Amino acid sequence: MQLWREWMLYFGLLLLIGLSILLLGLKVTGVAENIWQSYYSLYIALAVAHLWYVFILLFIGDARAAPHSAYAGERIAVIVPVFNEDAEVVEATARSILAADGVKDIFFVNDGSPDPKLDAALRRLEEHPNVWVGTFEQNHGKRVAIAAAIREFVRDHAYVVLVDSDTLLDKYALVRLVEPLSNPRVGASTGDIRLSNEKQNLLTRMVAAYYWSALNIQRKSQSTFGMVPCCSGALSAYRAELLKSLALDLARQHFLGKACTFADDRHLANLVLRSGHDVVYVGEALAYTRTPATYSTFIRQQLRWKRGFYQEAIVAMSFMWRVKPLLFLDILVWELALPLLSIGLVLLLAIYSIIDPFFLFAGVLPSLLLVLIVRHLPLVFFSPQRLPGLVHYMFFNQFVMCWLGLYAIFTLRNRSWSTR
Repeated sequence: MQLWREWMLYFGLLLLIGLSILLLGLKVTGVAENIWQSYYSLYIALAVAHLWYVFILLFIGDARAAPHSAYAGERIAVIVPVFNEDAEVVEATARSILAADGVKDIFFVNDGSPDPKLDAALRRLEEHPNVWVGTFEQNHGKRVAIAAAIREFVRDHAYVVLVDSDTLLDKYALVRLVEPLSNPRVGASTGDIRLSNEKQNLLTRMVAAYYWSALNIQRKSQSTFGMVPCCSGALSAYRAELLKSLALDLARQHFLGKACTFADDRHLANLVLRSGHDVVYVGEALAYTRTPATYSTFIRQQLRWKRGFYQEAIVAMSFMWRVKPLLFLDILVWELALPLLSIGLVLLLAIYSIIDPFFLFAGVLPSLLLVLIVRHLPLVFFSPQRLPGLVHYMFFNQFVMCWLGLYAIFTLRNRSWSTR
């Protein structure tokens, strides 16, 4: 039954794409012009409505914000899956976790990495009294590594924190991250991910602006009602008993009939939400990671993320209407319908760049820039130094990312990690 629902929702995405192309054809050929104008008006109305929706959620969240119960010394299990990471990077991650506040045990899982330097570094770390290392002889994937660590290492811990092997934690990241979990209604939390190589080049500045916006606007607004749909793999926390009950589902997930190898962060958030718990965003929990600094590597990473995004959006659509109706509408309108229906608009934009370039550069692009700035007003006020990166993202998103998402939809069953 679950497989049937997944295929049905997947074909629904393809129908949205087909509708977008059909409406483009109506516009270009001049047939049923009024229908296309109605579609365009509806698209703009939905985009503006979602803009107001996000701002209202941000206002409500700020108005009713109350401090969480202070961290009371509960034991934290920090799990770090490792595969083919540079030994020095892993040691830096370990040092940052050890230096962070909180009563913690750190568990590294070497998922079949062949590098002897990495193995030696992990053995050195294991000399610390609060560090343990588990090793797979062969690579089994991040999901299996996480599930195995939960099964083998998590005992009398109150919380489990998942950290990527190339992530550096702020001193207060762990305690700030787990504080919301003192509320039994909250099952998971995720933090603010910054880039340690933000100033490396134009691409990394663009990604930094995208991260800031996605976390401090979109995730923060969703957190108002505990409906954050993704717990970042770089830094996320879970109630230990809840995560134990979900570990097997994480390791054994199949989608469209094939075993899943990525999107573990989104799937864990889906599992927590499906269990009836809230997922929240904690802007005070800071962590620093690196983004690919070349376009080729970045695009491969984003292709994997796009596949994971659509995969878990389909999973969420099958149950979210029951547990988080607002998030169901958010995913349906903002994350699925609008991006896919905009394909026709992007194609039309390409046509106008040929037949009427003056209209494109004098009318359309300035309008898009204005909409982008309004959509990201919090960034303009609170992080203005990232505005140039945001403008770069606007063009990159319109001319690259939307097509990457389209390709991802048609290759959803591809389980390649791409950047490993």
